[in-house]
Amino acid sequence: MAIIRMRISIARLLFLVFLAAMTSACTIHANIPNNYDVTYPKDTEKIPLRIGLCLDSSIDNIDLPSTPRGGLVVHMNDSLTRNAELMVKRMSNIVIVDKRNVTNMPCDLKSVDVIITPVVTSMRLHLLQENFNQVLDFMISIKWSVVDSGGKTLYVNTFIGQHSCEPYRPLFGGKEMAKECVQRAVEGHFRKAYEGIMTTKWWSQAIK
Repeated sequence: MAIIRMRISIARLLFLVFLAAMTSACTIHANIPNNYDVTYPKDTEKIPLRIGLCLDSSIDNIDLPSTPRGGLVVHMNDSLTRNAELMVKRMSNIVIVDKRNVTNMPCDLKSVDVIITPVVTSMRLHLLQENFNQVLDFMISIKWSVVDSGGKTLYVNTFIGQHSCEPYRPLFGGKEMAKECVQRAVEGHFRKAYEGIMTTKWWSQAIK
């Protein structure tokens, strides 16, 4: 029995070594879609202001490699800017969107009462080894700020979305699992951001 168990252990070890070699030899690329299914609260009152959404093009087309273990790259494409636009359009009946091509340059937003700007402050894709399993963990942090037409800050807060998937098997549905892990984290972020922005009633300061 001891010999049989030893042979099984050796076979398992060789299989893990084979998987590690195959994983290191190829990199999985996961393209993140923008059609998220974010569940927002229903019957939320609209903000009675004309809102301008200032999107920084630097958060488009982010290619994020996994650390500290390689072998995976997620391509965010336009998933963040697209869902930022969808979220803000739920807040008001009048939303004007502008995308700036140079970071820190002002958006060309006129005839609006307030300007909302999302900025990615942190994004992390961790691929870790725990015992015989690999764990994939994705985290995103975005700061949302609101200023009035005169530049006065009315609201600012940072929201984090995070989700872990395990066991992550790169050779067996790894691409789809990576998509799901990132999507769940991003959905969680936008849900938190929407609730946080809408529940503070900051717009009472901007209503004249």
